[in-house]
Amino acid sequence: MIRAEPEPDIVVGNLGIFQPLDFFETDDAIWDRHWQVNVMAGVRLARAYLPKMAAKCVGASSSSVRNPPSIFLSR
Repeated sequence: MIRAEPEPDIVVGNLGIFQPLDFFETDDAIWDRHWQVNVMAGVRLARAYLPKMAAKCVGASSSSVRNPPSIFLSR
């Protein structure tokens, strides 16, 4: 993906896998595959894309950043 689209305007990291397996019968290779896909794929995308996107000042937020709901202000 990084070679195909080196400078995207937006990245949505929604890749994930799931296998309903018994915990005690799941070997390390399966755990490692899930870790690589579900966690490390996002880490690698962030490493590849965030520096370029930050340099362009690309970001997203809601108005709550400037005006937090009162629930966050009360104790």
